[in-house]
Amino acid sequence: MNYDIDSIIMLSDSDVDRLISGLDYNQLQQLIKLCNERGSLATGNRGGSLNERQEQFREHIRYRCRTVGYKLEDARDNIVRNQRASRVASLDVISAQEINRVRESLAKYRNCISCDGHYGIMGLKTNGSVIITSSSKYASAATSTWRKIVAVASGPNRLYVGLKSNGEVVACSEFYESSKIAKEKELLDIYDWKNVIAIDASSTNIVGLRSDGTVLATSNLHEYKEHGNYNPVDDVTEWRAIKSVVAGYCHLWGLKADGTVIGTSYRGINNTSDAKYWRDIIAIASDGSEIVGLKPDGTVVAAGSGVGSKLPRKLDVNYWRDIVAIDMGSHFTVGLRADGSVMVSGDFTKVRDGARDEKKIEQWRNVVAIATTGSIIVALMADGTVDNTYGALTNNQNFGTVSQQQMLALEQKDNLSRKKGVCPFCNEKFGFLRKKCKICDNLESLKRGY
Repeated sequence: MNYDIDSIIMLSDSDVDRLISGLDYNQLQQLIKLCNERGSLATGNRGGSLNERQEQFREHIRYRCRTVGYKLEDARDNIVRNQRASRVASLDVISAQEINRVRESLAKYRNCISCDGHYGIMGLKTNGSVIITSSSKYASAATSTWRKIVAVASGPNRLYVGLKSNGEVVACSEFYESSKIAKEKELLDIYDWKNVIAIDASSTNIVGLRSDGTVLATSNLHEYKEHGNYNPVDDVTEWRAIKSVVAGYCHLWGLKADGTVIGTSYRGINNTSDAKYWRDIIAIASDGSEIVGLKPDGTVVAAGSGVGSKLPRKLDVNYWRDIVAIDMGSHFTVGLRADGSVMVSGDFTKVRDGARDEKKIEQWRNVVAIATTGSIIVALMADGTVDNTYGALTNNQNFGTVSQQQMLALEQKDNLSRKKGVCPFCNEKFGFLRKKCKICDNLESLKRGY
């Protein structure tokens, strides 16, 4: 069907609504494309030989293209949402007891995968080491030496963080070269952390939960200069009875033992979010000011910048059910269902190959853990392999939690290698009268702790 976009954008809002109500998804997509093209055409070559009246007319065209475009996108999103909600409604109902059982059985996979927003994926292997699919040779070399890791996290600035079995934390970033890292206080701080049982990271923060329910956090303070030098890290030292922590851009969130949520940001204590009214929450996920919470019955609630007017597309989660795990990135909110399938809210039209990715996610089964950052969504399968929406991993080595026997065997192997004068990490011979090999000494500031 051919449309005269100039005639459509000149219709009144009520006439546009009537026109849109009779269109299907493909027709709406076609109109959205035409509307964007017409708006771009009116935007180009401003001023110049145009008189004031001509410029006012072009401004009106741009305004109408934006207004009609928003209406078209809303109508398209409503069609997609109704289709997804219908599929969810047609699924078998899972009891609350079964949801809780599945959630507990998947808890050991919760922090086994993470992604950095630059198409890099970080995974925890069954032997306590870490694998990264990243273009950063520095980060790959640094994390390849980590051992006895029980949880991983990463941030969009290619920041990689690992939690060790003894409660200590290690980290590295591509942007912190070994000669400069000693000046970066936010990374050095974490090497003094003890008794940590959970971690998370963002582009601005690293946060750790201690076994006594208190919280440790550090940040790259230069990110906050544009926000009046307020550091949300100062607030979390007062938090108590916390059972889960989440780091977002310029935001820190904590889930308390009583099921309530507390947050702070560069603007101070986060009192503007509807999350402060939540109750009976068992898990949270955030990418900054927007946050989602998982309830015991498998439903999900959302709060953020769009609440009170219009929810961002990635916060449209109120029709979800039977959810056992959640995660949030800048483009999508992802939920893992008790049956091993995955649900996603967000706008796939804004990312490369979005239609292909959406179909791919619908086909995922036997998923045990999920992660998302930026436009990437990653799934850990029950067989230990990993799939994602960006492309196949370079290798499908098994990820998963670490057993006590595997840790002991790895430690014995490392000790035997040292006795033979060979580095257990890079297989290079030790230098004369040196306890560490020459290659590892080049990254000595990372304080691996072996």
